[in-house]
Amino acid sequence: MSRIRLTFFLGYDMGKTNITNWISGRINEPGRVILGGILVGLIAGSATAGMKRLISLVGESVSSHMNPQHGNITLAILPLVGILLATLWQVCIGKKLAQPTEQLRNQAYAKKSTLGLADIFTPIVGCVMTVGFGGSAGAEGPSAYSGSAAGNWLARILNVSSQGGMILFGAGAAAGIAGIFKSPVGGILFTFEILGMGFTPLGFAVIVTAALISFSTAYTLSGFTWDLHLIQTQTFSPSDLGWFAALGICCGLYSLYYRYTNHLGRRFFDRIRNRWFAAIVSGSLLGVGIYFFPILYGEGYTVVDKLVNGSDAPMFEYSIIDRLETLDYSQLILLLGLGIALLLKGFAVAATNSGGGVAGEFAPTIFAGAIEGFLFATLSNMLLGSTLPVDTCALIGGAAVMSGALRAPLMAMFIGTEISDRYNLMLPFIVVCALSWLVVYLCSSTPTTTISVDRSGEG
Repeated sequence: MSRIRLTFFLGYDMGKTNITNWISGRINEPGRVILGGILVGLIAGSATAGMKRLISLVGESVSSHMNPQHGNITLAILPLVGILLATLWQVCIGKKLAQPTEQLRNQAYAKKSTLGLADIFTPIVGCVMTVGFGGSAGAEGPSAYSGSAAGNWLARILNVSSQGGMILFGAGAAAGIAGIFKSPVGGILFTFEILGMGFTPLGFAVIVTAALISFSTAYTLSGFTWDLHLIQTQTFSPSDLGWFAALGICCGLYSLYYRYTNHLGRRFFDRIRNRWFAAIVSGSLLGVGIYFFPILYGEGYTVVDKLVNGSDAPMFEYSIIDRLETLDYSQLILLLGLGIALLLKGFAVAATNSGGGVAGEFAPTIFAGAIEGFLFATLSNMLLGSTLPVDTCALIGGAAVMSGALRAPLMAMFIGTEISDRYNLMLPFIVVCALSWLVVYLCSSTPTTTISVDRSGEG
């Protein structure tokens, strides 16, 4: 009975009201679409700011008792708990929320969406459970899904045409990405490169409006802070452009590996027909990986912060590897540990997203790219005598792997510059993102998406 009541409540949609009729009688269609863009920007910006805060609070509360000086068995349990909770949530609402970006892409291609009021909130709850408990993924997919749902719901409230509804659908997705990354241009380009949507001048204006308002709202609600807290100025010398071109190629090659392991992971978990067994298997495997390599825990922005700031702080706190970092060969331990984490990341993301969790796939590519850039610069300086700025390579590497792994060079380029507020590095961002994408484009035969098994009917 409780499940029926919950499903009924979440399925409730306001539909047309007296307000709808009043607006329709006084504002023409383009005006209503523009009004919808403004409102969806406010909703998405507020929702993404709230979601990030909730993820942080849950993460802090469940991990506050852990000792950073040695291994913590809790790290092996928390991801399993989070994925089981997310699976239970999806069972209760009677809807599958996995791979939200892929679901949005399919609806954009079909030029039809059935998202409603409940879909604004349900992915946020699932994502807080998944990522807050350590799921190795990001929050951008659910935020875009929530934003698109807000746009779709507003389209019905404002009584706009199907074309106007798709504009608000895309505007909501752009607003979700703009809010979660605080990257308005990145959010705009998300609708074109990832969702593959094209728009009229009116549609483009509405998307820009929604993305800017969402960014401004999220930025204000977060206390006017960026997700990456850069404490020093990253440098770039034109004489190093060849090295950055090599970094772009290396990031492209890693992107191929990341896509391949992520694809294999998705196929593995999709073959498990029972959703509860899939959640147990994925959560257990993910927990074991995080126990040995806690840097795989959550979105990974703490690790990225250390890498892009050139910090000497330990990378393997809360792990049994932490003690090894104090030995004479600590540099070798650091490089080896980061390398192994890099190899595991693609599968860890698949375990999170395909085993029952609700999360996104953008933040993991930034995490992996930052490690790739750090390793490239460090090894080049050690073995080849270069003088590359390690922090700059880590920052730019994050955008390069996003470009290759997601095959979205423009979006990755602008997200990289906007989240770091380092527009002076635009040239190396362009070079590495373009080359990473080119390597994947020329070499990849793996499809961008895979077909997921629908476990919604499983008990």
